[in-house]
Amino acid sequence: MRPNPHPLVEGSPLAGPGRDGGAPRRWRLTPRGLARRLLAPGLALALAAAVGWSGATAPGNGSPAVESSGAGHPSAGPPGGSETGEAATVAGADLAALASRNGDIRGWLTVFDTAIDYPVVQSVDNQYYLTRTAEGTPSGRGAIFLDFRQRPDFSDFNNVLYGHNLLSGEMFAPLIRFKDQAFFEAHPFGRLQTLGAWYRLEFFAVAVVAATGDHYRQAFPSRGDRSDHLARLRADAIHWRPLDLDPGRDRLLLLSTCSDEFEDARTVLVARLAETGEP
Repeated sequence: MRPNPHPLVEGSPLAGPGRDGGAPRRWRLTPRGLARRLLAPGLALALAAAVGWSGATAPGNGSPAVESSGAGHPSAGPPGGSETGEAATVAGADLAALASRNGDIRGWLTVFDTAIDYPVVQSVDNQYYLTRTAEGTPSGRGAIFLDFRQRPDFSDFNNVLYGHNLLSGEMFAPLIRFKDQAFFEAHPFGRLQTLGAWYRLEFFAVAVVAATGDHYRQAFPSRGDRSDHLARLRADAIHWRPLDLDPGRDRLLLLSTCSDEFEDARTVLVARLAETGEP
């Protein structure tokens, strides 16, 4: 991974988890205040214009999300996806091209029949891609990114992806709809392409959790720890789809975005990673 050329100051309103874990913290500054504290004046004006800020705060609990104007998004594939594999084929071609331009590219995520169809990146912290696209362009929409503590090949037990919940419906905004039982039941699958493999995503749980909760845990030294994690997910799930999960073999993908049920709430959608070998 390349060094982060623009690290945010630890302890700032945008500072996400330190190495002790948890989800990125929600934003509390207005765009003008964010720009004044963290960005050079010229870049601040460009960023505000690119995402259409008009006094709205960035995504977070109890605050309006950024309204997107459509600028700054990487043109890396069509919105949405289907189980036909067409979107994934387009994504595959663009994934290689994106990876050649940005060494932070880790894969491509598609949640079938939703607007989630984006490249996945990873930096040296969980702040850089809060305000940059997958191509590194400044944008309040950010990117879908893998927790910096994870192995880049998604070989950990609990792999965590973050994305903003935008009023425009982009990025991880569709996760909120999974709290509706009918929507959850109608959208059981997705796809993850990495630089070395293809995975079928089998969604089995949706929950509202605390940003600093154990659901973002990274270390699972024993099978018992992994079994306990699955039991916690089952206990906290709003909706659950029974799968024959094997804590000794299966790996998870957790998609996380801001939610408004309580202070620093997060909606998480959890899938089993099932390697397919090809799209």
